[in-house]
Amino acid sequence: MPAGDPVTLTIYDYMIRAVWGHGQGLTGRTIALTGFATPGPPGSWSLTRLHISCCAADAWAYSVTIHGPSPAPADGTWVTVTGRYVPLGGPATLDSVPVMAAVDVQTISAPTQPYE
Repeated sequence: MPAGDPVTLTIYDYMIRAVWGHGQGLTGRTIALTGFATPGPPGSWSLTRLHISCCAADAWAYSVTIHGPSPAPADGTWVTVTGRYVPLGGPATLDSVPVMAAVDVQTISAPTQPYE
């Protein structure tokens, strides 16, 4: 994990580290993620980004559940979220969705390259 805070990661990298790496390298760090707002579980919202392995036809949507601050951005709004890793609270599964406790949410313009 690079030195310094905040550490900018892709949503995919955060997901891999938070779920399968059990937060190793994330704990105690300030992380910055960029994506678009989507509906999440009650009391939260999700930050989403499309990840491409080969071409746009094989894109997968990856999401991080965001807790706080309120209110959530409007669906589809591009934002950069700065916050802290939150442990899963259970075993990692293929359905696990990582969580971040947001400290700051900044609205941004849609990036020229919207895919990770």
